[in-house]
Amino acid sequence: MKGVKKDCKRYVISSLLSLVVKGEDFIVFCFGKPVFDNARQHHERLDGSGYPDGLTDKEISKKVKSSLSVIVLTP
Repeated sequence: MKGVKKDCKRYVISSLLSLVVKGEDFIVFCFGKPVFDNARQHHERLDGSGYPDGLTDKEISKKVKSSLSVIVLTP
């Protein structure tokens, strides 16, 4: 059952991400590119194991890295 839950979670996340990607122009226009980058990259991990793009340490923006440390340290 764990595999099914994981697949469902990944499906929901990818569906939500597709909405974010489709709304990129709107978000960039209204809030700016840094806000979009933060929204898109906030699940990335420094070792490249995150999603949606599997970015590594050097590819993730500094602003997003600072928010990642808050996410990781929050219980």
